[in-house]
Amino acid sequence: MADLKFRAWVPVLGEDGERVKMLANATTLKDLLHPTWLEKNHAAIKLLSEWFEFDELDLRLLGVSDAEKRRQLRNELAKLVELGGSDLEFYASLADEVEAQKRRSREVDRCRRLGIGVQEAIKAAMERYGLKLKLIDKGFDYEVEFEDASTTFEIGPYLLEVKATTTGNARLTPTQARTASQNASRYVLCVVDLRGLSEEELDADWTSARVEPLANIVPDIGGKVKETCLWIDEAKTSLVPIRNESALRYEVSVSIWEKGLSVSDWVAGTLNQLTKSSQT
Repeated sequence: MADLKFRAWVPVLGEDGERVKMLANATTLKDLLHPTWLEKNHAAIKLLSEWFEFDELDLRLLGVSDAEKRRQLRNELAKLVELGGSDLEFYASLADEVEAQKRRSREVDRCRRLGIGVQEAIKAAMERYGLKLKLIDKGFDYEVEFEDASTTFEIGPYLLEVKATTTGNARLTPTQARTASQNASRYVLCVVDLRGLSEEELDADWTSARVEPLANIVPDIGGKVKETCLWIDEAKTSLVPIRNESALRYEVSVSIWEKGLSVSDWVAGTLNQLTKSSQT
């Protein structure tokens, strides 16, 4: 950095048309910068602004390679300056708010990817036991069937809902809770316990081998949630009714799902129960 900063090395066209070497600063380097080098290149912008006297805002704008978009961006920034004037706290709070929104968006996207990964891993884990899973994603995730060739009867279809939790409690939507209560003998909740896992572990690829030891099957969740669903139905038609019931969540506590079965025990138990039923 000492050589770049204090030696004359930047070629600049002089008044006589000859190129001369000059010290590196914002004036001499500006014409050498290409917008694509600066686009989302935070490290380069930091280096240029801290060491070579560049204005960080100018660099951010230069990083927008499309000239028309750059012009529109300047106009929008001008509106913000009109609103905020010289109030530095206004711009700081605005930046904090935008960063918080982006952070929430990243968290939502991360949770979505985590949920899908765990869900698909549970599907793969159950298919290892001969179960057939069909994605429904309306009131429950999968329709589950298993055909035993030796007895020619089918297990199911069961309605399987998969929930991954990093905090403890698992939550059902009103549609899921209603579907569970209306199909109590067939509705199955699978809670995957992710508590205590590091961010690296959560972001790693989910496989059936990883997810199965963490899975807890609650086969009687429909019966447990039925009473709550009845209360909500009564509350909707009471003298002082509730509103926006679609925003409610039905919380399944740790004490309930921790007593659930492993995938292998649930498959074996269900198969054994139906085998006995077919023999009577």
